[in-house]
Amino acid sequence: MDIRILITFMASFLFLGCYSPAEACKCIQRHPQTVFCNSDAVLKIEFLSSGTQYSEKGYNIKVSEVWKGSENFKTITFVSTMAGTSCELSIPSDNQEYIIAVSKSDDGKVSLGLCSFVKLLSAMPPKQIAGMQKAYAKGCGCEITTCAVPPCPSLRRQCILEDGDSGNQQQNMMCAPHAKGICSWKTI
Repeated sequence: MDIRILITFMASFLFLGCYSPAEACKCIQRHPQTVFCNSDAVLKIEFLSSGTQYSEKGYNIKVSEVWKGSENFKTITFVSTMAGTSCELSIPSDNQEYIIAVSKSDDGKVSLGLCSFVKLLSAMPPKQIAGMQKAYAKGCGCEITTCAVPPCPSLRRQCILEDGDSGNQQQNMMCAPHAKGICSWKTI
């Protein structure tokens, strides 16, 4: 057997053996401002029921407000999910209000996945809600990055996210431009 084939086989075996299927569905936590700025729309919705449309599984929804995007998003009545995969998004149809951030594909479909921003409105911090409604839009020219080992140098248009998934920066702050185009953290 050729040594290259043997090495490739062993490397593949080791790589595949190191990860469980559940790890394939883990998501990188992003600051809500990053989610807002990278989405086509941010919507206040209710999940009404699960359903199927054009052979795709998903949820029938009611859009009550468009916080980002054109008013055309208000006419969306269905969002597809990654049905049939281990990363499928599952949401109880409980008629509560949620905030979702979505992008439209080239064919006009709106979909949600396991890593999509889907938050129960009543569980969101008030300043995060204010950010999604209007404040985050002012900071879309800034970039939020993470740093594993301090001290962390930042560029002029960057803010370093230092407090993890649920800290003060995530819940109460935004990265905003200031004088001379420098971005820094600001309380909403």
